[in-house]
Amino acid sequence: MSRPEAVALRRRLVQRRAAAKAEGDDRLLDRIDDKIAEIDVALLIDEEASAANVRLASPNRRGTGGNVFAALCSLFIPGLGQLLQGRIGAAIGHFLLAFILWFTFLGWLIHFYSTYDAATYDPS
Repeated sequence: MSRPEAVALRRRLVQRRAAAKAEGDDRLLDRIDDKIAEIDVALLIDEEASAANVRLASPNRRGTGGNVFAALCSLFIPGLGQLLQGRIGAAIGHFLLAFILWFTFLGWLIHFYSTYDAATYDPS
């Protein structure tokens, strides 16, 4: 969610909170307060990151935990890491190539290549 969207959502929740308070609905009031607090924390983190000129990492950025997990999955089953990253064509290709190459005892090559490919994938 972008910053303007978060600010607009927070504004709508504050308006809804006033209505819930007038209705006396304590459960709804608590849920709205929790959601407003979540948005406030997200906005604060975004503001602090912007002030420090830091770019927050997405789960599939090169060198992140998402790519490490995908690489480990590809080490055991070639193509599984690519599948976890949402690259279905690459996943099928790696799996089929590994299947074919294991008949010539060269399947270990695609295992390592598949691991490397998942670990160094950059979605941008």
